[in-house]
Amino acid sequence: MFQDEEALRGALVRGETLARTLEDWLVLAEGYRDGGDSSREGTWDPVGVQRCLEAALVAGPAPSDPQREQLAVAFRRWLGDEARAAQLAPTMRSLESEGVPWRHFEGWEARDPRALLHRLRTQLRPEDLTAIANADYGSDAGKHHQAFLEIQATGTFPLPLPWEPREVLELTRWTRGADTPHVRRAFACTVLALDVALPISQQTGEIEDVLAPLLESAWALGLDAELEQLLVWLAEVIEPAAGYAWPLFALVLTLARRAPGDPRLGPLIAAFEAVEPAASDPHPDFGALLCATGNERYRDLWHELGTEVLDPARGLPPHLEQLARRIR
Repeated sequence: MFQDEEALRGALVRGETLARTLEDWLVLAEGYRDGGDSSREGTWDPVGVQRCLEAALVAGPAPSDPQREQLAVAFRRWLGDEARAAQLAPTMRSLESEGVPWRHFEGWEARDPRALLHRLRTQLRPEDLTAIANADYGSDAGKHHQAFLEIQATGTFPLPLPWEPREVLELTRWTRGADTPHVRRAFACTVLALDVALPISQQTGEIEDVLAPLLESAWALGLDAELEQLLVWLAEVIEPAAGYAWPLFALVLTLARRAPGDPRLGPLIAAFEAVEPAASDPHPDFGALLCATGNERYRDLWHELGTEVLDPARGLPPHLEQLARRIR
């Protein structure tokens, strides 16, 4: 935290005399927004922010579409200027425009990728948003919190998901234990899943590290139906090169948990087995699929979820029995 506000203001003013590019002006605008305290909720110097954002627009060359979206977010979040934001980016990239289906799975009339997000944002309390925003020891908490208020109010967010709030969502994803706040973790993982499915995503990590905690939390909250809609959408829009075995496996588990005799499971399992990555060195405890998970921190959770649903004591049909043998 920068304590000497006059010294900070002087440094920012000097910075304005040196700024040349759009990126330079955005850094200065953020400095005027933070006022030396990145956890600040409101904007420190709105006039300075306005001046720098307007300068960014004319710095040249003409801003690209992603840069215009970045500036629109700044006008909206730092100045509350919805009209200016809409003028800059009247058609923000959306899940519908970016998530083009590559395949189709029969049997689901509803495919609303935001169904789970809509349920969760009504369950989030103010203290939940504050806790997630502070996940990185309070760093940039104010800007993270502003982003969460926007998501909670609208059910939408810029694509690709910006650093604020992506960073603290990725940290919240790793929450584990008996006292896990499932609404918070499910919200974090839902937003991450919606973003990481798209080729423009800037996330670190793999989709399987988002889906394991998402399944556990959504199941605990009784949101299986909404989760299914998200998983079907994920399995349909993820590009072939990115691999969609994990959304398929998650969908199989979620559906089999509720209705092991559901006729949709047969085709889903066949599709899953056709795309499952080959593992040359199967893990003796987790099998070929679970050995392929990108992060060992959630390999054990995948195993717990799979063995819970695919327990032979549940009287599984043959296609689920065969799948169960692959991960025992």
